[in-house]
Amino acid sequence: MSAMPPKQTFLSWLGRQVGHVHKAVKTDVSHSKATDKTPGVSANPTSPVSPSASATADSRVIFRSDDTQERDLPGRPGVKLRRTVIDEVVVKAVQKP
Repeated sequence: MSAMPPKQTFLSWLGRQVGHVHKAVKTDVSHSKATDKTPGVSANPTSPVSPSASATADSRVIFRSDDTQERDLPGRPGVKLRRTVIDEVVVKAVQKP
């Protein structure tokens, strides 16, 4: 006869959660490769751009910087982490009286 599987109780679930948090706290993220730039990922940080869809009719985008970083997750093959940051400088048009 096979052994009975252990009961799934609240305390066993709570213990697993504490273990996950404990490991996450101990992990050193300052040396992570995910913060490095991936070669081949397009990033154009200094080019001026025409007004985007986020600009309204009475404003104008004078600078836009798109930065995209992409990395494979180390524990999950085939899964990618993508971070996109968009910085814009928007100038509102001043209406003359």
